[in-house]
Amino acid sequence: MIKAVNKLLEPYGINAKNVIKLEGYVSTNYKITDKNRNHYVLKYYSDASELPVIQEEIELVNNIKDELPFQLSETLIRNGKSIHHYEDGSYFRLLTYIEGELLGDVEHTTSLLHNFGRATAQLDTALIHINAPNLSSQQLHWDIQYALLNSNRIKFIKEPPRKKLVDYFLDQFEHFALPDLRTLRQQIIHNDLNDWNVLCRGDEITGFIDFSDVAHSALINELATALAYVMMNKDDPFVDAAHVIKGYISVLPLAEKELSLLHYL
Repeated sequence: MIKAVNKLLEPYGINAKNVIKLEGYVSTNYKITDKNRNHYVLKYYSDASELPVIQEEIELVNNIKDELPFQLSETLIRNGKSIHHYEDGSYFRLLTYIEGELLGDVEHTTSLLHNFGRATAQLDTALIHINAPNLSSQQLHWDIQYALLNSNRIKFIKEPPRKKLVDYFLDQFEHFALPDLRTLRQQIIHNDLNDWNVLCRGDEITGFIDFSDVAHSALINELATALAYVMMNKDDPFVDAAHVIKGYISVLPLAEKELSLLHYL
């Protein structure tokens, strides 16, 4: 594997000493460590149709990264290129590696949760004026505004109580959230601030990664997605959620209507 990866790294003058394959679904991802213990992330793509979205993602990150007090994983440029292409239509890019621990691997202290909420709001504030037509046109099944696209998947849930629960909340979403959701503030959001896309050190947020699921959606959906992961498997999920919300609104206040829909979202 190292030999193949080093072939890709030739334009950067980097020689990998260690390569670890990472999770990914659109791209094949690797954590690269060179002889000087510098770290990078390499993303290799075989689907040429994804290229316009990836190019827009790179531009988006470049436009906001200097406005934030934490890091974003940004694409490195060599010889004027951010993406390197091959004759078979495949391509790759090399990104910076953000040091820290994943939010999903650490204890969620009150201070950390508050700082996560604050950092999320800082990111959304930076994204307010971003225009990204290719990213915005995506209709992702995990973009909350398109939650009803998942209705035809309920039949695959085998346990009747769980099937009933999912059916109930999609019905609640359709009748009590969706009509008002379209009237709320809309903008570009990260759309996937799960606890594997957030880096921290101690109680501080050090960075966000993976902007491949960016969407133009209701602003409140950003917070709703983040809370869904923070609250999972918690003894007092609403207490933890409150810390994140307080951090968020300390930077970016929310309207009463936005907060009233948060439970459904």
